[in-house]
Amino acid sequence: MAESHLLSAISTLERVSRWHALRFNLHLAAVQALQGALPEARKGFEALSAAPELGADPVLRELSTLLYATVELAEARAAAPGSAEAERSREEVRRRLERARHVPAEGASSDLRGWLRLLEPELRAGAAAQVRG
Repeated sequence: MAESHLLSAISTLERVSRWHALRFNLHLAAVQALQGALPEARKGFEALSAAPELGADPVLRELSTLLYATVELAEARAAAPGSAEAERSREEVRRRLERARHVPAEGASSDLRGWLRLLEPELRAGAAAQVRG
């Protein structure tokens, strides 16, 4: 459901504001990752990384950097409990969360803060599940 709403919004935004369309595409890729659609999420993030605006705009750059943590979180969940792959993925998520906590003001956004609040407990829950698994 969220994915279809985002696709509709992106379609509209592409005609109005490339910046907002890029932002919503970042959200779409993150939602896909959280829903376990890793190939689609990776493809979305890969396509977005080619957009020059992501490198040039501090808000989009920092949001993109944080949101890729959704892919790594999904990889950690999919990995065998206690495996090196799961730990590596969780460590990458922790690194991205830490970076987001200390983003300079020009790169901070309400989107970044919202995703940070969402991903922090997701990481803790995933780590606990790996320990129980």
